[in-house]
Amino acid sequence: MKSELRKRKKRFWGFCLALMLLMGSIIPMTTFATAYDADVVFTEGTIVSGGDSIKFMYDTELYDGSAVIQYFDYGQPYTPYFYITAGDIKTNLDGEGKHTHTVLPYSGTELAADEFKEWKVTSVSRSGGKIQTIQLTAVAEIWSDITYELDGGTNGAGNPDKYCEGVGVASLADASKSGFTFDGWYADAAFNMPVTSIPAVAVGDLVLYAKFTQNVPNVYAINYELDGGTNGSGNPATYTEGVGVASFADASKSGYTFNGWYADAGFTTPVTSISTTQTGNVALYAKFVQIPINDDDTTVPAAPTTTPPKLDTVPKTGDEGPGMVMFAVALLSGAAVVFMKHKQKNERG
Repeated sequence: MKSELRKRKKRFWGFCLALMLLMGSIIPMTTFATAYDADVVFTEGTIVSGGDSIKFMYDTELYDGSAVIQYFDYGQPYTPYFYITAGDIKTNLDGEGKHTHTVLPYSGTELAADEFKEWKVTSVSRSGGKIQTIQLTAVAEIWSDITYELDGGTNGAGNPDKYCEGVGVASLADASKSGFTFDGWYADAAFNMPVTSIPAVAVGDLVLYAKFTQNVPNVYAINYELDGGTNGSGNPATYTEGVGVASFADASKSGYTFNGWYADAGFTTPVTSISTTQTGNVALYAKFVQIPINDDDTTVPAAPTTTPPKLDTVPKTGDEGPGMVMFAVALLSGAAVVFMKHKQKNERG
């Protein structure tokens, strides 16, 4: 039963898809005109296209020659190249006394046919709630380049590199630069003409300059862990954010070889400099390796020599000093040697 239901669903959706494709092939795609009631909502900036209709109650006190609906060519904001007068409008009113105007296609001279994009309502004037004038200005499909001078900074996300003339750009994102505050976009390198948007009347390529003001830099401490050694000459006690330290001098320790600076006491992260983007206080650990002792260089000091006191060969009569004692010992030793030789001779005989 469930299998049969699944088959029916597949057949149904297949039929719907085929029907949609068939309708798309026999009914041409049409751009539908839009109807505007200017008495209800119709303001500056409204975009209309040829074929759209604008319905409104016009001011009957206007003289017949007044230009009620005015068409301005691209880049020509002062004089309409075509207009419809109040006299024309009077001859085409509905039962409510309102006039319906069908927006005309572009017929100006400033744009080629493929450059015209749409009409933009640039002015609506009323008196007592009744329309006096409606100005429509041609909008071009012309794109111009935007160049950003960033002075070493980074452009704001989403800032376009082109803009459509007649449309412009509503707003611009801030640029950024490390160590600086963004102070706005300008139309000149001297920062005299601020720019917050690109107006619809702008034409041609544009150059925008980013203005930055340097921040007061932060200064951080550098602590050196020397393990009884001596710091290298010139190693700074602090560093400035955005500047950093390019290199460090070697530390020293008697009987040891310096083996580099490290960011940790376990000597796993070597440090040779502090980058311009680093922040916060820094601790640097000096690593030392003891110089080995060579056995060949070890010598045994000679025993100190002493000079025995000088004795007289013959002690003087009456002397009782060390010389007399030594003489007596020598005399007894000699007598003992003579006695032993004499004894050995008698025993052999």
